[in-house]
Amino acid sequence: MKDLEIISDPSSIKTLFEKTRSLIMFRYLVNGAMTVKQLSDALGKNPGTILHHIDKLKEVGLVVQERTEATITGIVQRYYRATAREYRLGFGQMMESDNGVSKFAHSRLTSM
Repeated sequence: MKDLEIISDPSSIKTLFEKTRSLIMFRYLVNGAMTVKQLSDALGKNPGTILHHIDKLKEVGLVVQERTEATITGIVQRYYRATAREYRLGFGQMMESDNGVSKFAHSRLTSM
């Protein structure tokens, strides 16, 4: 796991700043690996919903599967973690693009 990752890709920023994904990342996965079931229990959300958000975060490279463990009953648990302990936005590159992402990110940051 990296200590710091700079995010400047507009797609990654939009993905990260969705409310549930932000909670998954900043409250849980930057602190260690968890399963979809553990995240589901912690957030009080359906496991299918959590898996959807994990898949979106994996697509943009912010989450990786760290390991798998088989339970006594044979169920395979997949543990996911963030790719870094801390994330920063690369505003310089965002300001160069004219697609509204910088305004979107700013509004999300000020509302947190």
